[in-house]
Amino acid sequence: MVDLGAGGCDIAVWLLEQCRRTGLREDVVALDANPRVVAYARQKYGHVASLDIRHEDALGFNGFADDYVFGNHFLHHLGNNEIVALLRKLAALPVRRFVFSDLCRHYRAYYVISLAGAALFPGTFIGYDGRLSVRKGFSIAEMESFLTRAGLHPQTQIHTLAPARVVLVGEGQRGRTTELSSST
Repeated sequence: MVDLGAGGCDIAVWLLEQCRRTGLREDVVALDANPRVVAYARQKYGHVASLDIRHEDALGFNGFADDYVFGNHFLHHLGNNEIVALLRKLAALPVRRFVFSDLCRHYRAYYVISLAGAALFPGTFIGYDGRLSVRKGFSIAEMESFLTRAGLHPQTQIHTLAPARVVLVGEGQRGRTTELSSST
């Protein structure tokens, strides 16, 4: 698996722990373009077996013939054209599926993060960053337009999750090949 925009690697580590609990043997390559974040992740999780933390730009990712590529709260850090290019690239790579979870821009989410940030983390960066992230999140219509522009609509699915999350699930070349061969 590959985690694009892995940040501090908390999702990758959680995923590896879940795999171990269920008896699955998986490796995760965690990519992030920020050298400070990569240094932090290596310091905190560099000892974790099956986790390869790399300082690499996710937009330059060309695949490793992995089963899955995922990203959490990653897409809102990209420009619209970069998102479309990344989706096109992932659909053409020899991966089974790609999954991106991000923030759904909505006034209720902004209101909640504003209140929670002020109440739980007064005077910190968390409240400001949380509000900024929600503002940079996506509406369902925007996600649909990315998929249409990338030529992936309707085969790539859009789901919503509480609280204020939007999830894209698509298939790469291996996913479509597996589906075709199993249906014949």
